[in-house]
Amino acid sequence: MKGKKIIVLKSISSFLISCILSALLIFFTFVFSLSANAQCLSPTGISETNISTSSVDLSWDLMSDVDYYRVSYRVPGGSWQFATNPINISSSVNSITLSGLQEYSTYDWRIRAWCLNGQVSPWTATQSFTCLLYTSPSPRDVEESR
Repeated sequence: MKGKKIIVLKSISSFLISCILSALLIFFTFVFSLSANAQCLSPTGISETNISTSSVDLSWDLMSDVDYYRVSYRVPGGSWQFATNPINISSSVNSITLSGLQEYSTYDWRIRAWCLNGQVSPWTATQSFTCLLYTSPSPRDVEESR
């Protein structure tokens, strides 16, 4: 009778361990399928400020669950180029200064995010700005400043 109890206890133990492992497998499969299907959204709150004759500050709202951002820009109709070197912008950064631009020229720019779940957001809608035109001070302005 003692031997039968041990066999029954071993069978129950094996069954419980099997049930627990199966439940864990189902749980982790569910959790990972949710995160794999989670969308990586495009950054929002994008804007241009401090536009000068040769530079502009580009900014966006910080997002959670982002690994890094990439910003690209171009002259309308031209080829896109990355705005920073290295091209990946830290997830804790929400603005950059784009410099070395041509005065009175229009530029397009856009941004996208690489999310922690391995997905990549779509590019934002293209935004545009125009650098200022340099105007030299008139002789009257020079005289008044003395």
